[in-house]
Amino acid sequence: MRKLTHTLLAICLLLISTTVLAETAAAPIVFADSAGYQSQIGRVLGVLLLMLVAVFAVVWLMKKIGYTGNAMAGGLSVKACLPLSNKEKLYVVQVGEEQLLIGVGAGAITALKNLDKPIDKNNTKPLVDSEFSKKLHTLMKGVTTPKKMTVNEKNEATG
Repeated sequence: MRKLTHTLLAICLLLISTTVLAETAAAPIVFADSAGYQSQIGRVLGVLLLMLVAVFAVVWLMKKIGYTGNAMAGGLSVKACLPLSNKEKLYVVQVGEEQLLIGVGAGAITALKNLDKPIDKNNTKPLVDSEFSKKLHTLMKGVTTPKKMTVNEKNEATG
């Protein structure tokens, strides 16, 4: 991801710098005219602002698409991740046709188990089926939306 980001940033810088150089070569700067000098500074700042917006747009687009750089490098992919604490996590890693359960800690990576049944990420169920999680799930899906109370209803509810 860094390599692609650096490449896109370099291309943007190259295009913008050539545009700025072409504009400055076509119109020489006259220092006696302070208004012209200020307009040149305004143009340069505008182009720099445009460049920053373009870089952030490219990074946002890469995150939205889900580009991770080397997610499928050599047939390896992460199927699931369960954070246990700030420094420890459990990963299910797909290696070819085989899935492995791997523990990752601050100082070590340990292969815990070869999984007999492959885990399908689309068919996983939540680990906790409490009433709160069910209500939260239905609210997040938009099934039930809280009703807005009118002023009269608020007055009746408060007494």
